[in-house]
Amino acid sequence: MMRIELLERGIMTPQRRGFALILVLVFLGIISGLVLQAQLSSRASLRQEAALADKVKLRASATDAVLSVLKQIADDASLEVDDLKEPWLGIFDYETPEGTKLFVRVTDENGKFDINNLTVQTTQMPLRAPESIMADIMTLCGDFTPSDRLDALVDWVDADDEGFREDDFYLGRDESYETPDRALTGWREMLWIEGFDKEYFRRHSRRSAGQAFSEDFVDAFTTIPGARNGFNKVNINSAGRAVLLGLLGLARDDLVDYVLVMREDHPFHNLDALAMTISDALYWEEIRPYLGVQSSFYRIEVTAMTGDQAVTVLALSERNADGDVKVVQWIM
Repeated sequence: MMRIELLERGIMTPQRRGFALILVLVFLGIISGLVLQAQLSSRASLRQEAALADKVKLRASATDAVLSVLKQIADDASLEVDDLKEPWLGIFDYETPEGTKLFVRVTDENGKFDINNLTVQTTQMPLRAPESIMADIMTLCGDFTPSDRLDALVDWVDADDEGFREDDFYLGRDESYETPDRALTGWREMLWIEGFDKEYFRRHSRRSAGQAFSEDFVDAFTTIPGARNGFNKVNINSAGRAVLLGLLGLARDDLVDYVLVMREDHPFHNLDALAMTISDALYWEEIRPYLGVQSSFYRIEVTAMTGDQAVTVLALSERNADGDVKVVQWIM
């Protein structure tokens, strides 16, 4: 009798019981979804933390490798002469006891022509202009019309506002900016300069090792940051053929061949032997300020890998005459 009354009042109808059951199921579904979401979020967070921890370890391994190279450079027994046979130069790969794979590349930056030589103010005469040297090397890199790019580069780094690629030119762009009128800080900055883009710095696809006009721009030039009072000299013991030919003159194949052959047996300890082969005293005075037999700057690139994670550390180091080494630029 009581059950009939309750049903008549609509308190325990089958429809209400079914609706309540649906609400319970929906509620349980929501709770389960929240629990699952919390679990997935927790797992993702753990994976992110693990990935971050792996990157920290990789960065530490890469940094240790850089420091190891710096120590070798500082411990060089002969500071007066440097050549391509230095034990730390080249490309190396090895694996740490923890299983981290390391790929190390060390380059002698004095074997290249420093673009920031364009910023040097000198009254020394006679002197072959750095713009002329750069134009020849750029030609050997396959750029047969380098003048416009070179003019834009000079306008970017020189201290004056005279030129066609000064502030007015860049301020007229959608993304406007001014010329810094100082030495370049690195390769990336050159992408802001008219005439230079990523394609220009891409390495060539060579058909043969000795293919003419196929030197790579990034292997022939360097950018050593900072103001300077004198030229960053090219080490004739480590410079490539294209750099030597651009520096000594495109018509000086015989002189370049002499340097390459002589240094194969023994590196040049001074410039006397080279000077003795040159009968033109005026020509020698034009190129001598750019030449040296020592190296001060080394670029170290280390990539540390484990699993699908990789970290690269770049360091530009400078060694002084006493063998003291400092890091000029560090990129992580």
